[in-house]
Amino acid sequence: HVDAQLGAFLEFLRGRGLLDRTHVILMSDHGEEFGEHGGALHMRTLYQESIHVPLLVRLAGAQPPRGRVNTDVELIDVFATAAEMLGLDAASGAHSQSLMPLIRPGAPGNYRRDLVVSSLRNLLRNYALVSARRGNEKYIAAVPFDAPGSPVDSPVDAIAAGRFIERELLSALEAQGPPARLEGVTPAGVENYPGPREMIFDL
Repeated sequence: HVDAQLGAFLEFLRGRGLLDRTHVILMSDHGEEFGEHGGALHMRTLYQESIHVPLLVRLAGAQPPRGRVNTDVELIDVFATAAEMLGLDAASGAHSQSLMPLIRPGAPGNYRRDLVVSSLRNLLRNYALVSARRGNEKYIAAVPFDAPGSPVDSPVDAIAAGRFIERELLSALEAQGPPARLEGVTPAGVENYPGPREMIFDL
């Protein structure tokens, strides 16, 4: 269904002579669970089936496609990418990075993330999940909103918690220490989260 609707949209642009003047970015905000870890749908976990999503970019001008890029990126990077495509400056202080160096080899700048971070806020059960990935290493933590020392004071602070865990986890990995024990954030009081409080994976 999505393929058919996307095709109709592109044909609409082509039929009006707009396709070669239009940048197209196609992405998904989340994946879906189909029983891989005993769950269904989404908004419950940060396993790969929920967060590994498509991101397709077609530059205006009918340029030859770059092909598949295997670098892990964050969806927040679409913001800076779109801004650069339009010749605009991304907002000062934004965590977004432009993906243009990956999309168009030889473009100025570079793209680098030491960790790719995802977060999920469950408003009904009062917890946040945060995951951090580097290559095949992945860490997931359940973080309570109201635990002492938690950087999550409200649902909107889950991204801040993700960045906090990103810094702590990166420091631990660089020091070759235990990456899963984040003092002050160890989620010992997430009574409403049905799964493990911390998980480490070799994907």
